[in-house]
Amino acid sequence: MNKVTFAIARQAILPLLLFSLAFQTNAQNKSNVKPLPPPVDVYICGFKLDGHSAAYLKNGMLVNIGDKESIVNAMTVVDDHVYATGMAHGAAVYWKDGQEVVLTGFPNHGEGFAITVFKNDVYVAGYERVSKDPNMFAGWTDEARLWKNGTKIPMVVSKGFHSGASCLAVDPSSGDVYVGGVDNNKTRYWKNGDLKQLNDQNKPVHPADLLISKNQMYVVGTTLSNTVPDYWQAAYWNNTQGTMVLSSQTPMEAKATAIVITGNDVYVAGYAGEKVVYWKNGIMTELADLPGFPEKYALAVAGADVYVMGRDKNGAKLWVNGKATVIANLWPMDMVAVLRGKNAQKPAATSAVVKTEPGAVVPALSPKQEADRILERNRYMPEITTTASGLQYQVLRKGTGPTPTASDKVNFSYHRTILVGKKNQGTSELIVAENRKVGELFPGLAEGLQLMPAGSRYQFIIPYHLNKFSVTPEYPAGAVITILEIELLAVLK
Repeated sequence: MNKVTFAIARQAILPLLLFSLAFQTNAQNKSNVKPLPPPVDVYICGFKLDGHSAAYLKNGMLVNIGDKESIVNAMTVVDDHVYATGMAHGAAVYWKDGQEVVLTGFPNHGEGFAITVFKNDVYVAGYERVSKDPNMFAGWTDEARLWKNGTKIPMVVSKGFHSGASCLAVDPSSGDVYVGGVDNNKTRYWKNGDLKQLNDQNKPVHPADLLISKNQMYVVGTTLSNTVPDYWQAAYWNNTQGTMVLSSQTPMEAKATAIVITGNDVYVAGYAGEKVVYWKNGIMTELADLPGFPEKYALAVAGADVYVMGRDKNGAKLWVNGKATVIANLWPMDMVAVLRGKNAQKPAATSAVVKTEPGAVVPALSPKQEADRILERNRYMPEITTTASGLQYQVLRKGTGPTPTASDKVNFSYHRTILVGKKNQGTSELIVAENRKVGELFPGLAEGLQLMPAGSRYQFIIPYHLNKFSVTPEYPAGAVITILEIELLAVLK
């Protein structure tokens, strides 16, 4: 997708109604009748909530492209052809006008997260899960992938460590292909398959989106604060100016998820503190209260109008110049807007699918689907490490003492939070555990403690198959996530 032409950022979460570009009024035109604006075709991709099947909206009209257990993560439109990528039945796929092309096959699971078309070639970025075990029970790793017309392009990755690609752009002047993501828990990008690192190593940006504009590469995402330990700031980087921090005045964490360049203006969407926001040339505009689990926010700029798509505390929204619109029935993941000819018929602004009345409700996913989405998204958060078992953790403070083994006894303290799907069941007071044998604890906790030097403080996100909860109506199968913030006080050899 040409992000400069259409000023669209990837990784959208929310739906969009039909809108139009506004002409500037000639100051000398005394007529009260303004010319009709050229219309825009708006495409929103994702999956249907009533069947978890891949679909998209075109100007509010639903188009099905996949069956159950499929999802569209990203799309682009070129010469009226609709290209989309995502996952179907565990495999990475892309669709052209609804025709599916499988990129990974059993037993190698995978997913596509970004797609673009350049000179009739279709590029998809994502990951493929590889393992020597055909049943994928052990020893698997996720590897970043780039496909061209359905064929893998060689990429340099750290073998035996997880990697993944989440964003993609092609330089229109050179044809060079850029991919952003992570490799071995480090922020990286690839140029034509070769592994690179951002030049500004004093202030690296963990990528959520990238684009090429005027022969410069822009990477937008997060960077660690220089003043508040372990806090993330919204930022973007380019190869001439280095890292630009957008949220330096924000006392809480912030993240940028999408970037658009129009002329000399730089627009970025994301969140800061407890607010959904966007920035124009570094100036922040607040839109709404943040939800409990913010995802990526998308951005589009059309003339003087700014579109931001994401979730607030009440559900999925589109903000157009600050005014919110709600959609039901589709869980949106990405957005494309295509300007049509001036003489084209303007489509109707109503739809049986899109709802704009206040308080419209987006149907909920099942608790297991919510839990799976949380764990899947975490794998691409640069501050979170995912082990081969699926345990996820973040280092809050690293100690200098000995690291326990399964046969050691330890003293530790912790706070525990239980999630059922995305619903928080509450957080415990500080609990102190003494003289506990590591190998006798439940699997996720035992594995986590063996990663910690004494004196460390880690946060662990423990998926359902590694925690200790039995299946009950209160705790459905596959839906329970345990979050432990642990301080390892002593290792008793």
